[in-house]
Amino acid sequence: ACARPGAPSGVDRRPLARRRRRDQARATAVTLAAQPELPWTLDRLAQRVHASPFHLARSFQREMGASIHQYLLRARLARAAAEVLDSGEELTAIALRLGFANPSHFTAAFRAAYGLTPTALRRQAGASRMPGA
Repeated sequence: ACARPGAPSGVDRRPLARRRRRDQARATAVTLAAQPELPWTLDRLAQRVHASPFHLARSFQREMGASIHQYLLRARLARAAAEVLDSGEELTAIALRLGFANPSHFTAAFRAAYGLTPTALRRQAGASRMPGA
């Protein structure tokens, strides 16, 4: 057993550390999904869940199957898709509010994720809502 100094003999602390890191990764995922528009940094996220940036990045990748950056991008794109479909807001405004560097970066990421541009998605949704379509 891998007991820390001062721990009762025979107590393995590794399962507790794994559980804590898993919980930190999941809390980070919830945070990112709830507020994808914020300018998150690894340091800020690590402080929020009381982890080192290094351990958070590793445990997040292991637990969520994606890097923090990839997960945040997916969360932003999911929010963007909902807003493209549910609002009449200009696409540039949606892109910038959700943290994309510029509209072309937003369009390229959106197309890579969903196979069509935000404009095409909005156009298709509008056509399907028209009577007789």
